[in-house]
Amino acid sequence: MENIYLKQLDSHPKDATVLFKVMMRFEFALKDAGFLSANTNGSVKVDWDSFANHGLPRKFFDNVKSSGFAKTLLTKPPSRQLVRYGSLDFDDAKSPIDNQQLIGAVCRVRNNLFHGGKSGDRDHARNDELVSDALYVIKEAIKSHKEVRARFEGLY
Repeated sequence: MENIYLKQLDSHPKDATVLFKVMMRFEFALKDAGFLSANTNGSVKVDWDSFANHGLPRKFFDNVKSSGFAKTLLTKPPSRQLVRYGSLDFDDAKSPIDNQQLIGAVCRVRNNLFHGGKSGDRDHARNDELVSDALYVIKEAIKSHKEVRARFEGLY
């Protein structure tokens, strides 16, 4: 059987695997803590907006902004993948201005990685920063919600 050339996997952000693992556990913790909704077919999904608007402190966004961390996520958030004229393209995203948009930008970092948007994309030079920023925001979000943190850490 012929081997598959896997060298391109090394070009992904250095903490991409960590981000996947943290997001996987974070999504479990959010759903288990009640931040969930149902898709039209009845399957469950995380209710990111509910968590951002009701689970996080009002000052969460301001605290992240004033921390000096997550600068790239706040000033040059990840682009949004779309199809334009039958081809894959990207739309620039506006800088987040509140909890909901900040959490949305974090989810977009993960989605772009997972769905192939960070393979050969124009954001390549800042992907390490976006992943690092997303991890910072997630960790701060976990620390800010006692129930979510307990579930994330497996402390029931």
